[in-house]
Amino acid sequence: MSISKGMKVLSLAAMATLTMACGAEGPGDGDGMTGGDTGGSCNAQGQGVAANQIVATVSWPDTIGVVGGSGQLVIWTRAELDFDGTNISGSVSPCGSTLPVIQTKAIVGGHKIQPIIPDEIWDLSGMPQTTASGTVSGFDPGSTILMQPATALLGLAMADVEAAWPDKWADIQAVDHDGDGAPGITSVPNTNDGFSAPPTGIFPDSPKASALYLVSRSVVELQGTRDSCTTASGTAIVHNFDNHIIGCALEGGGECDDAQTSFIDSNRTVYKVESATYDMKQLPEGVSCADVRAAFQ
Repeated sequence: MSISKGMKVLSLAAMATLTMACGAEGPGDGDGMTGGDTGGSCNAQGQGVAANQIVATVSWPDTIGVVGGSGQLVIWTRAELDFDGTNISGSVSPCGSTLPVIQTKAIVGGHKIQPIIPDEIWDLSGMPQTTASGTVSGFDPGSTILMQPATALLGLAMADVEAAWPDKWADIQAVDHDGDGAPGITSVPNTNDGFSAPPTGIFPDSPKASALYLVSRSVVELQGTRDSCTTASGTAIVHNFDNHIIGCALEGGGECDDAQTSFIDSNRTVYKVESATYDMKQLPEGVSCADVRAAFQ
């Protein structure tokens, strides 16, 4: 999210939406609750629900309006998985994200900016799911988990998900996944003390955006090991992490025009993922995204 791309996420919900780790019930854990098992034999099960937390160390370059820097991006997902021997299949849903704080340059005001995607949108029925597939060597501690690269689209549709990422925001086929009537996924700026809404032009007195409409495409692979019957951890390999800002709303009312959208999009923070890890905790069936996030508090 340069000025705005901190929002990428979500995509990153991005990524968010990407990740999938595996859970299977341990011995005696008929409800799938997270347990503290650290040894012994774990029963193989046919299904599991996993809460996943991905922590990525990211960096971003200078733009005309944003100071380059580095920070951490955190993403949560919920995976509903089926186990057939050593094969895994199922789906993964995004459950939230937190984005690093971005510092704008003096020419555009010299403020801190941090777009926030509201927590309540992640449990909406219109949010996308990603197909998951992989293998597991077993269900005891030390068993390996390998999840194949999966593509997650947040706020857009693509006829070919492997096609080149559009250079221009105007070429995006937007989808209103959060159902608020605006294209893509809506994020709102952090306006606490020291923070500011992103400007829509180069000068400090340019109108500011009260909301940013974002889209993202991410491709993530997971390689992990079971720490117990109901937990796992490992490496998240991010193959792609693309985004655009496709529109915005203005403070005081009205929508951004094409020039204002182009300014924000051209100054979005293009994250480079330096490294990423994930943790999985098994949860009962029917858990909400709020439960997923709470599992890692």
